[in-house]
Order: sequence, then C-alpha cells, then structure tokens
Amino acid sequence: MNKYINADEIKQQMIKYGWKHPDSTVHEFVDDLPSADVVEIVRCKDCKYFNKITSFCTRKTIPKQAVGNSFCPYGERRETE
Repeated sequence: MNKYINADEIKQQMIKYGWKHPDSTVHEFVDDLPSADVVEIVRCKDCKYFNKITSFCTRKTIPKQAVGNSFCPYGERRETE
C-alpha cells in the first residue's frame, strides 16, 4: 500500500537527521521521487452542496443525508465566508 507524505516535511526530517547522499541534495532526492497518483477530494462538510442545518446533500433533485466526513465524486469546495 502506498503511503502519501508531505514532501516539505520529509525534507526537513532528512536534513534534521543528517541524511547524506554523494550525488544529490535532500531537495533533489525528494523532488526526483515519483509522485503518487492521487486527487484532491472535497468532504461533504466542506462542499457547497452540503446543507449544514439538515445535513443533506442538495446537489441532486432527491436530497440524501450526507455525513460530514463522507465525500463523493461531485463535491465542489464551498467558498470561504
């Protein structure tokens, strides 16, 4: 199973613990690692279609209850207030 990491954090940790490689710097090494195949999701609680009062998704014509940590492929991030 892949583990997704924060590249900036791993760079800081590698420098902190004295990582050394003869052919590259920490930044070059981490930047050259392959990227994970991930997409950003929008959780129901952060979606513009989520009704905070009723906890229902209003995107479809037939509303369905949405749990705040759930997500679907149609989520769109709500504008910050």
